[in-house]
Amino acid sequence: MKHIYQYVHCRLAGGATRTVEVNNWFDFTNLKDIATSSWKLKADGEDIQSGKLGDLDIAPRATKFIAIPVTAFQPRPGVEYFIELSFALKTDLPWAKAGHEIAWDEFKLPDAVPAAHFSTEKMPPVKWIAGTRVSRVAGANFEIIFDNRTGAMKSWLVNDAELIASPLRPDFWRAQTDNDRGRNELKSQGVWRYAHQDARLRSFAGADRGDHIEIQTEVALPRAGGAVWRTTYEVYGSGAVVVTAAFSPVKTDLPRLPRLGMQMTLPAGFERITWLGPGPQETYSDRKDSRVGVYSGTVNEQFYADYTEPGETGNKTDVRWVALTDSRGVGLLAVGMPWLSVNALHYGTEDLNAGKHAFQLPRRDFITLNLDWKQQGVGGDNSWGAWPHDEFLIPCAEQSYRFRLHPLRARENPEVMARAAQF
Repeated sequence: MKHIYQYVHCRLAGGATRTVEVNNWFDFTNLKDIATSSWKLKADGEDIQSGKLGDLDIAPRATKFIAIPVTAFQPRPGVEYFIELSFALKTDLPWAKAGHEIAWDEFKLPDAVPAAHFSTEKMPPVKWIAGTRVSRVAGANFEIIFDNRTGAMKSWLVNDAELIASPLRPDFWRAQTDNDRGRNELKSQGVWRYAHQDARLRSFAGADRGDHIEIQTEVALPRAGGAVWRTTYEVYGSGAVVVTAAFSPVKTDLPRLPRLGMQMTLPAGFERITWLGPGPQETYSDRKDSRVGVYSGTVNEQFYADYTEPGETGNKTDVRWVALTDSRGVGLLAVGMPWLSVNALHYGTEDLNAGKHAFQLPRRDFITLNLDWKQQGVGGDNSWGAWPHDEFLIPCAEQSYRFRLHPLRARENPEVMARAAQF
């Protein structure tokens, strides 16, 4: 909200020339009389250059183009570069002290080198072991088990550490917010609440592709008008699993989806969450005016307890990667291909609407993790019927997305693992 209401607004006029247009929205104040300005060059959220722009002589309601004096640099593979501008009070005022930030903006630069591609030649071998009830992928220090009856990835053991409490499954529902309740989401979009239930397996097959094992599953969703969900898992000798999920509705006249993605639960203990994306606050498709950086905290801290009535909370949009780890650094890394919408909480979706107050909710030891393509916007034009704007809604249409899962072993750096390569 502060970022939207600020009285200095900037836009990137020339990425190659590092030129920024600065707009002074004050009606009676020259920008040089109220604020000093500074800049940073960030690489995946890490400050690598910085400097002062000093006092900018920009009259009320006027605009000026400013060249940011970035020193030439060689982009690293897979790293994103941003210029961040910050404007702070020059002197004490009755409402804030000197140095208080009154505005900021951030822009992605065009400087980029693609991430290197994995070489599978030197990876340890992986083996597909088909069974009657379960089938396995066995690799060096890991084993993944699939349930033949559902096609779900039900277990992932890495050095005897279990990463899965319940399998990845399609997910289409979010806990209701006040705005959702105000427009009676249960009536307008309620078909999606239990759309993942009673799924019927239509096909399940695994095959050795030489450098990886490929498992393909297809399920029908009778509660969603017979829609089809296809999941492809590509398992590599490094332990990486590339997941491709595709949604194909049969009835395209169904309501728009509150969420489109996949949900799983992780065992207790993976309490540390770290991600690269906007933050550190929760963000949504229509609520993401936040700086891109690497942020970290506990899963417990991702639940915002101060809403009058609990509901959807803790989401993170435009996530490049997210890691959930235990005290040893063991855990699970998910890398968007390119980005994900992510949520990790000690509450299931239904738990978040199970009480009128936060203390009434059934907190779980396990972690509910959503790795989504998208969640619809929060809305808020009013709280008694208005939908989120069209650009923040999810049509009932064919959609697909991809992400990479990778087990994290003790002392492995998730930033390095996430950036290492692309498939």
